[in-house]
Amino acid sequence: MTNKPALKLRDGRITMTVWKNSTDDDKSYFSVVLVRSYKSGDDWKESTSLNPEDLLPAARLLSEAYGRILKLRREDQE
Repeated sequence: MTNKPALKLRDGRITMTVWKNSTDDDKSYFSVVLVRSYKSGDDWKESTSLNPEDLLPAARLLSEAYGRILKLRREDQE
């Protein structure tokens, strides 16, 4: 079975993926992965380090993710 992200957001070359995970006692928690895409020759690659111009898009994505994670947590509790 393939684990799909709970949420995936993109702003330009910045992509943020939110994963929903579960503990052994069926409690859920979320983790966030933020990456920057860049081209090296003909190949696209990803890095977890950001350039100064990536900070505002990353901040926007993280802010949106925070609100959406809160909503997902509320849905889990209902």
